Amino acid sequence: MLDKKTVKVAIRPVQVRNDKQLLSLGNAADPKKLLDEMNAIWNPQANVYFELGRTDPATIDGLPQAESIERHDDSEADAGRLYDTLAAELGQEALYHTNPQGAARPSSQ
Repeated sequence: MLDKKTVKVAIRPVQVRNDKQLLSLGNAADPKKLLDEMNAIWNPQANVYFELGRTDPATIDGLPQAESIERHDDSEADAGRLYDTLAAELGQEALYHTNPQGAARPSSQ
């Protein structure tokens, strides 16, 4: 079994201050619910435990103007980026899990 690794995460809504008002970006998620979901995945697979850090709004003073902002709903790409980040922190061997057939394989494959 891998040693327990505890990581403190901040789950904060983003607000942008422009010349006239403070704007919220997107719908605020429930930080406790997101933390519980992260722990449900990472605790049994890699012995990683997340603790909740700051949850207050992160305020940005203005954004550069762009002609368009691309949005995507690519959860697989997001999961891949999370895997890469954790692999760099914990080491590749920490991120193996067992598939339903019982063979160990990397989580990103």
